[in-house]
Amino acid sequence: MTPCLKIVTLYNQLYDDPSLIDEDFNWSEFFLLKYNEENLIKVLRTKFEIEENFKTNCDVTHRIVERAIKFVAVGSDHRTIRNASQTLRIVVKYILANFDDDKRWEIICNHYSFSIFGAFSIRLTIFLRENTDLDIETQFLQSQETQLVLLQTAIELITATGNVQDNRLIPVFLQSDLSNALHSTISTKSKATLDFKVYAVKFLSHLLSFSLDRQENPFVTYLARLGDETVLLGFRDVIFYMTQIAIDKFSDFLEVINEENSSLLSTISTPLMSLFSTTTEKKPSFDHIALLNIGVEHYELFAFTRQLISANNDFITFMTVAQKEDEPEYLLNQFLSLSSFVFACFKGDSENEIAKKLSYYCLYIINQCIEDHYTQNIVSNQKLNSILYMMRADLPHRPFIIDDKFANGSKLIEYITELLTEFMLSHKMKKFPYAHYELCFNVLHHLLLRLRGASSKLGNWENVIKTLMGLVKFIIPKIGKENGEHIVEYSNTLQRLLIILNFFIAHGDTFLPDSEAYNYLYYEIIRSESVFQTLRDIVTNSQDIPELTAVRRSILRMSTQLENITLIQSFFKDIFDKNSLDFPSEENIRQTIKDNIGDMTLRLYAELEIVDKIASFNRNFNI
Repeated sequence: MTPCLKIVTLYNQLYDDPSLIDEDFNWSEFFLLKYNEENLIKVLRTKFEIEENFKTNCDVTHRIVERAIKFVAVGSDHRTIRNASQTLRIVVKYILANFDDDKRWEIICNHYSFSIFGAFSIRLTIFLRENTDLDIETQFLQSQETQLVLLQTAIELITATGNVQDNRLIPVFLQSDLSNALHSTISTKSKATLDFKVYAVKFLSHLLSFSLDRQENPFVTYLARLGDETVLLGFRDVIFYMTQIAIDKFSDFLEVINEENSSLLSTISTPLMSLFSTTTEKKPSFDHIALLNIGVEHYELFAFTRQLISANNDFITFMTVAQKEDEPEYLLNQFLSLSSFVFACFKGDSENEIAKKLSYYCLYIINQCIEDHYTQNIVSNQKLNSILYMMRADLPHRPFIIDDKFANGSKLIEYITELLTEFMLSHKMKKFPYAHYELCFNVLHHLLLRLRGASSKLGNWENVIKTLMGLVKFIIPKIGKENGEHIVEYSNTLQRLLIILNFFIAHGDTFLPDSEAYNYLYYEIIRSESVFQTLRDIVTNSQDIPELTAVRRSILRMSTQLENITLIQSFFKDIFDKNSLDFPSEENIRQTIKDNIGDMTLRLYAELEIVDKIASFNRNFNI
């Protein structure tokens, strides 16, 4: 009988004849045999389908869980420890994932076996310490193989319920010793490989996401107090590694797809066909969900980066420091590049919830970084020393593009403004992502304030202005048609947009490259007179609403931001009327602006100098 068949036989025997457990069952042999995941799940599924045996099956499962943890906790043979850990993982994951909350805990743990999970946590902590304690290479390699199994088991234990808040096992792991062991494992002093550290980060991320009712999660507190530079550098190295892998995966697959032509795709079956949906026979549409799954293996990359910055703001500085002196690559730059790929996947399908959530994470993290004054200074002055790729989403008038124009000498601030512009341009969708645009405007406002103070010039100004004006034309008609909550959301979005537009009007002469660029802004405002008139009518009509409702309040807030725009339009309209130019050409308008722009007096607003701080992370986007 092969070991595989023997272990399967033992699985069945335990549930078919529970009395075996009360006798001298050879658990050492049981865990010495290699586990068989497929058959163990099959046994669990089959046995728990028999309702009348539920209590007996619970008792057997309790004993398997207890014995598995015992062998992990006190075992000395690495193979036995790994098999026991894998058995524990399979059983607990299956039960937590397939039973309701009122049954799952009854199945896997009675009062005794629930607390014994603490022994698993302690042994995991002891093993993790060996990443810095073991000196003998062979011992370390054997230990790390076992550590990885235990770490993967721990991740499955706390994520199997789907929502970590529903998992009663997590408090067992929230111990200071485990936190210190994880930090040490990820630090630059650790012997652990980067691939191993990825799993340590995944585990830490899920533990950080757990909220306690009456106190702060202790792991968040430990992270906030962390000042060890070797640990912060370790975090940076792992996040950079995960980011680079994701970018490479995106780039490699997209490069191959770019080389395929439509005729080849329609006649030849290749592995890449899974990336395309054939909703129409003539033109396959790009499957952005499949692409995202290929590019991003570990969603915890985004969750952990956000958690780390939120708890310990000092980490932002490490994101702007080069990985190596001789190879000046920066985590912030690479994260910006990865964000472009995520944004493009979100563009592909507004129903793609995971892309929507990851896009929010990206924008939130970028906003966290740009709120930092040191980072603002770095961003406004840094020039790229290598190509920083940007994926531009496929639109009706263009295919997707992997843009490589941001290379040596390009300004980092121009890359960021282009990234924001690309997002705003390509996400004007029916289910409008209000929260995402709020973050875009926040980041852009911070950058414009820094540009003005630094006397730097914005090279890609034209695309920014066009996109802002395009958004104005997209949103204003929505306010006239929508009802209730959506009017408030659109109005709040438009108000933030008008503040950015007014910043260009009031201070554009300090960061736009020349007078022609400033004149172009006025030209775009003048030729959009009818659109803004629609908004003025909406604001006027809202004054007739007797109650100060949320709708009325949100609309009236825009009235102040319309003053300069109205002044510009009326000022030049009077000139056109005076010169009998009923239908002025573009050339007439541009020349008139050039000749008369100095005669205008515009208003400054307090809102232009203050960027609204995002209160907190929107929990609706948790992953």
